[in-house]
Amino acid sequence: EGEELLWSERLIWAAPIGARWEEGKKLPVALHEDNCIVRDLCLEGLKKSGLAYQQVFGSTMLDNVAAAVHAGFAISLLPESLIQPNQVRPLPSEQLRSNAILKINMIASPQVDQAVREKLARCLRQAAQQRNGDRLITR
Repeated sequence: EGEELLWSERLIWAAPIGARWEEGKKLPVALHEDNCIVRDLCLEGLKKSGLAYQQVFGSTMLDNVAAAVHAGFAISLLPESLIQPNQVRPLPSEQLRSNAILKINMIASPQVDQAVREKLARCLRQAAQQRNGDRLITR
């Protein structure tokens, strides 16, 4: 009981639109610096791909990691809501593949009144929807 799915979204390997990296060179990667499932999935995907890579940027804020990709510095695995389609393109699936869905849950103590939990969940969903539009999968 105390856990509720707020929304979910795809994780996408993203690269700057105009970026081309020379074959044989290490891929420049931007990584989330916190203990986070997105970081773990990013590193796992890079390892499975067998591609040589080098971390060129790191931040504890995923928005900053996305900004590094948008600015052309690196590639990264990003939540779809952080991707600006006019600046970033998905990487071809033969290079790096992700079928991951990021699920955002609210965990609340059963001691918190049900009406309060529902109002808070509704508020969080509305804020995410306003920020991210149709890029979220809501329940």
